[in-house]
Amino acid sequence: MMRKWMATTLCLVAGAVTLTVGLARSRIVRLPWQPHDELNIPKGASRDSVQPLYDAVPMCRTTVLAGQVELSDLLASALKPDMDSAMDERNPAYTREALQDMVEQLSTVMYHRWWSSNFESYHAAMESAGYRLRSTEGLVHWAAVDPVYPQLTGQAWDPTLPPEQITRAIWEARPPGKGLAAKLAAIAADSSGMRVGFARLCPGEDQIYPLPPGPLGQAGWLGDTVGAFSRFYEPKSGNRLQDLLRAHRCVELATVGVLMRFDHGQTYPFLFWFWFDPEEKRWMLDKVGVGNQTPDFGGIFF
Repeated sequence: MMRKWMATTLCLVAGAVTLTVGLARSRIVRLPWQPHDELNIPKGASRDSVQPLYDAVPMCRTTVLAGQVELSDLLASALKPDMDSAMDERNPAYTREALQDMVEQLSTVMYHRWWSSNFESYHAAMESAGYRLRSTEGLVHWAAVDPVYPQLTGQAWDPTLPPEQITRAIWEARPPGKGLAAKLAAIAADSSGMRVGFARLCPGEDQIYPLPPGPLGQAGWLGDTVGAFSRFYEPKSGNRLQDLLRAHRCVELATVGVLMRFDHGQTYPFLFWFWFDPEEKRWMLDKVGVGNQTPDFGGIFF
């Protein structure tokens, strides 16, 4: 408890004011997400209308968080109120252990994506967290690697390439395919800019992930435009949310929202969409997205 308090306090002391403007859908990323009108996003909900809310959120510089342990402590502290409210030891999805595992997965993805940002460490971390690279065919479908690979590497697309070689080449491309999304400067320091919402999805219902709670609301977390980044990894189990729905089973969903500020001074709401796998008894990351997009920001999220 003391360690978590210290991590949060350090971030509050070192927090900086967020700036303005936006983010945009990467032109090289296919968006596996519902049409925007199905999300019921209010038209005209511009970044300008929520900028004062973004500015009021204390931010923690990435340099303050020395390692994944400190990042995990900050995430756990900020998400604790929402997770405590949802906790139910009678429901496997909402046990303390299951919710803590979600936080650890989130810290693994974030740390190895933005702090220790190299392909080898990220790939090893994802494998240890229970994920695997998709097959080459899966990468074509979910990550659009057939146009992305030649665009970023300057080499002709070869459908016989192994998945790891494809992904490493895209990661290491110069200029990097991760673009501005690679240069994280700070994240929300507390629950004013980091929340988690839960919901149950049953067969026949629209597949819409829940909105994170709190004052940012739909305009702050989603805005006019929401996009999902490419999905290079999948659960090692091979289990899929869609398979549960086809089997006429309800599925628990969660959306973790985290405000992030990047080196060019702009703040964006990142959304981590999880579903609960009852067979594995753990939350699995489905995809990662971002709200309030504008044309000056893009890249590939792994």
